[in-house]
Parts: sequence; C-alpha cells; structure tokens
Amino acid sequence: MIFFESKLLQYTYVSFDIFDTLIFRTVSEYKKIFDIVQLLYKKLYNADLYDYPCQRIKAEEKARKLQNGKEITFQMIYSYLPYSDLVKERLKEIEKQCEIDNIVPNQCMIDILNWCRKQNKKIVLITDMYLPRIVFETIMRQINVKYDFLFISSEEGVTKRSGQLFQVVLNKLKIKNTEIIHIGDDLNNDILQPQKLGIASLERIQNKIVQPDYIHKRNTRSIKGDHLFNFILRAYQNRQHITPEFRIGYTVMGPVMFEFCTWLHRVKQECGIEKLIFVAREGYFIKQCYDLMFNDDTSYIYLNRNLLRLPLLSLDNAIESFLNYLPECNQFSWKEIFTMLHVIDHKDTTQFISAKFCDFDYNMPITLSELKRGKYNSILGLLIEKQKPEIELQFHLLNKYIDEQNILSFKIGLVNNSMNGTGQSMLEKYILKNGKTSNIIGLQFVKRDKCLKRLGNRCRAWITENDIPFFRSYIFETNCILLEHLLFESKGTAFSFITSSSPVEVICEQPRMETKNFEFIKGIQKNAKQFIIDYRNNVDLDFCMSSFNCLLNLMQHPLSEDALILSNLYDDDINGDKVINDLNEKLSFIQILSGKTSNKILWKEGYIEAKNMPSFYLYLHNLRMMLRCYHHSIQYILADIKTICKKKS
Repeated sequence: MIFFESKLLQYTYVSFDIFDTLIFRTVSEYKKIFDIVQLLYKKLYNADLYDYPCQRIKAEEKARKLQNGKEITFQMIYSYLPYSDLVKERLKEIEKQCEIDNIVPNQCMIDILNWCRKQNKKIVLITDMYLPRIVFETIMRQINVKYDFLFISSEEGVTKRSGQLFQVVLNKLKIKNTEIIHIGDDLNNDILQPQKLGIASLERIQNKIVQPDYIHKRNTRSIKGDHLFNFILRAYQNRQHITPEFRIGYTVMGPVMFEFCTWLHRVKQECGIEKLIFVAREGYFIKQCYDLMFNDDTSYIYLNRNLLRLPLLSLDNAIESFLNYLPECNQFSWKEIFTMLHVIDHKDTTQFISAKFCDFDYNMPITLSELKRGKYNSILGLLIEKQKPEIELQFHLLNKYIDEQNILSFKIGLVNNSMNGTGQSMLEKYILKNGKTSNIIGLQFVKRDKCLKRLGNRCRAWITENDIPFFRSYIFETNCILLEHLLFESKGTAFSFITSSSPVEVICEQPRMETKNFEFIKGIQKNAKQFIIDYRNNVDLDFCMSSFNCLLNLMQHPLSEDALILSNLYDDDINGDKVINDLNEKLSFIQILSGKTSNKILWKEGYIEAKNMPSFYLYLHNLRMMLRCYHHSIQYILADIKTICKKKS
C-alpha cells in the first residue's frame, strides 16, 4: 500500500471509480440485484413478478439501443418495463434501496482514499451508472466516505467507457490532465480511456480473494445462497487474518443463529405466542442473538432436567418418574445416581443403604436395562425416602420460581436445544399435576420420535419443519454436542434452587475443565453477533437453510485446525470431565467399519481430521453412518406398521 500511495503524491486530484473499486456488491454479478428486487417485491406487496429480472434486463438493453451509445438514465430504463406506473414506482424504490444496502466497502481502497484526504488531495468520484445521485450520496455516507466531487454518467450524458466523461471532469473542474490521477478496476473504462487524454491511471487494489470455508460455491445456485456466499466472501476479503473464532463464528454460527431466530420470530407470530423464554444454558446465546434482531419481551430461565428431576419425585410414581428422566446413557454409577438425587454425603448414605441391603456395592456399575427392569427399585425407593425433605424443599422452591418467572400467565415459546422434549414434558407434568394450566409451545432445532410422543403438536422444530433430508438431520443429531457447547454461557449447569434469597435463585455447578473453553467460545459468539449486525445492515434475505448446510459442513468436513480446537473442548458432565475427542485414543479402520469405537471419541469426523487420517476413513465413517441411519428408519417404519396392525386387529 505504501508503494501505491507513493504514486499519488504528485497529484492534486485523485479520482476513484465506485463499483468494484471503493465498494463491492454482495452478489456474484450485478444482474443478480434484479432477482433480489423480485424477492423483496413479493415480501413487501405479496405479489409475484416472476418475469421481472428478465424484463428488467430487456428494458435496459432497449434503452441503450435507442440511445445509440449515449448514456441512459434510471427513468429511461423503467419507461420500457411492461408494468403499471404504480408497480414501476415501487420497483424503482426497491432497486434503489437494494443497491444502497447490497454493498460492502473495499477496505484497502477506502484506506487509500482516507490517506489522500489527510494529504489534502481533492477526492473525485467518477462512475458509469444509471442510478440517481441520491443513491451514491447515501452509500458514501453509509461507508463514511467523504469526497469533493461526484460525476455520474447518467447526469452528464456521456461515459467513462467512451472517454468523454473524463473530458467533462477536466472541463468542469478547470484543471489540467496532469493534475489528476484516476483509480479503477476496468481495463478500458478506468485505465486506457483516461490515458488517451493524458490522465494518469492506476488499477485499484484489493485484498486477496480467499474462498470462505464451510459455505460452498454451489450455494450460489439460488439468489439467496449467492447473496450469503458473496456477503461472507467479502467479509473474508476485508480481514487481514482469518482465525478459527472468526471462521466458525462468522461463517457458521452467525448464519445459523440469524436463520434460527428468524424462524423463531415467525413461529411466534403464527402460533400467537406472547413471550419467548430461553432455557439455560444453550438458550443463553440464542437469546442474545434474538434480542439483537427483534425488539420483543424475552426471558432467560433455569429450568433444565437437573432442576426439575427432584421436585417431580414429590408427585406420584417417584421411581418411574426418576427412571423416565435419566440422562441418555447405557450405564450409570451409584455416584451419579446419588448426585442426581442431591445426596451430599455419599459415604454416610452408602452405609445407610448397606445396612438394609448387604450386597449393595457403591462402586458397582449399573446398566440402564437393569434400572428399567426394576432390579434396583428397592434401593431407589429407600434413597428417595431418605431425600424426601430435600425433594419437598425443591418442590416448594420450584413453585415459587415459576410464579416469580410468570410462566403461567402467557402463551409461551420455550426455546431450548432439546431433541426428546424431556425438559418441556417434565415442566408440563409438574404444572398439570399441580392443577394448573400449561400453555407451552416448545421451540427447538430438531425433534425425534420420542419428542413427538411426549409433546405431540406442542412442539415446533426448525430443522424438522424445513424438509431437511433425514440423513442430514441424523448427522446433526449425532454431533449436536458441538452446537450445544458453542451456545453455552460461561457458567456451569443449573443444579438446585436455594432458599436464602427472594426472588428464588439457582445454584449452578462450578465449571471445572469447561472454564478452558470460555475464551474461545466467547470469541465465536462475538463474531457470530457481528455477522448478524453486518447482515442486518445489508439486504436482509432469509437463507433457505443455507446456514444449516454450513453447520453440517463444519460437522462433517472441518478444517484440521478447527477440528483440533473443537475436539479439545471440555465437556463437564455428571459422569466426569472429558474432552469431546480424546486424541490419545486409537481409531482404526476396523473400529470404524464395525462401529465399535471408543466412547471417548464423541465426534468421529473431527477426530479423523484432527489426526490427519486418510480421507477414505471419513468416507467409510459417513457410509456407515448412512447405513445406520436408514437401518433405524426401517425399524421405526416396521414398528409403526406393527402398531397399526395391532390396532386394526
């Protein structure tokens, strides 16, 4: 840049082209703007103009042909469109606003322009364009560019393309050709034509174009995908260094949160939901993004499975209730069972149980199937009876907490990251058993069959409703632990209510190893919010699930650098602290083929990339995942058929 600036020192006037020099459109070619105009017209006036992009191109071609080489105006173009005057006026306003919104600065050229101003150079802007002056004035204010003169071909009737506009500039400024230098991107219009008049010229500079990760070029097949791709492309281009926090936050989490929150807002209106309530911990970042986008009354509550489990035991069928809401594990320890029941002194409680059951072994593993068969019901019953005072206390505090949060006064949308509807079903059970009315709609990313059975139509799911192929949804479900951790607040999970304060407060577990995640996750969340801010200032189109594709690309095909960092995120769980992928564990070809991999490798694709394993390992894993996915589907279908046959018989 210093070399570039040195070439400008001798000139009093520095002239800049505008499009593709000072600013970039966030579409792959300018004609795509007309596709966006068509979409915005539909959004604003609920009317389809399917032929508008084609008609708009034809009208411009006709205007140019009839002008016989002279420059055209915006009004001329629209005079040849086959619509009513009202429709044409609407379209004109949309196109002008779209051109204003659909830009990002070419930051390195903006820096050069600002350097020129500090050197007391006169700044001249010259453009071959049919758009009216007000559009350029608004754009320049928007990107904070100050200039002295603006020459527009449609106002002057001549173009840079012919070279005549540069002569107009010399005449109107009353300067010599040696006093000005022009900078632009087009070889003819910006380089050769000014040189024919003895005006020095330079080709504009731009940062290296780096294809953004996780959003593929094939997304540009639709105008919405094209816009998102090019928006992120320009963000990459304007950054000196692409960090994992920026890459994951701006390219993946930002678009996902933007699209998910847009869906939340739409469902809120469709269902007549009066208030959105975001459930800790994964609701933390979703709420931040939603509040950034919409001016609604929202709340953040601590009502997870851990908080609801104990109060529910005060209702009927305590053992059955406890077993129904266990975490999804095939094996437990008595330490984990004690912790879930809020037992503080494990040693004393072990002695108490051993006095009643001489074969009780605190260190013995317990399988889920044994628990479900009722093998340990007597011990569970004794434990629940011993914890009855704590159960009653937690029940009382939950009552108070729900009253204070005013949950039952509205039709609420309960936003969480559940797939099975566990938290909502527990809350609804508590409310109904207390003789109160529940009016809750669950709002989440995806819902499994278990969720449908528990909640029926009292739950909506973004991915499930958007016709995502079953296998892609399955991949999301399998790797959802990644998304979950990127949504967390910098606190441990909520564990119990406390009595020492009013309103009721919640005790969260003290984060252990997860504290090592917080700075990295904070960086991702910061960049994701920056995406939302930037995108809201651009043309605000929905993505048609392009953001979900970005997330799936991260899950299935992460960069090695990102895979290494994400694999080493800590997961503080009831059964101990562990990283998402223990990279010291072995993962062989045979293990992938058989599916018998270590439970210390939770994200197989990330492990394979982080360890730089051969690509066919990833291919084999994906193939096995596909077979497993559709095997499950067939099982569900057969089960449904069996149920239907039983009902008929």
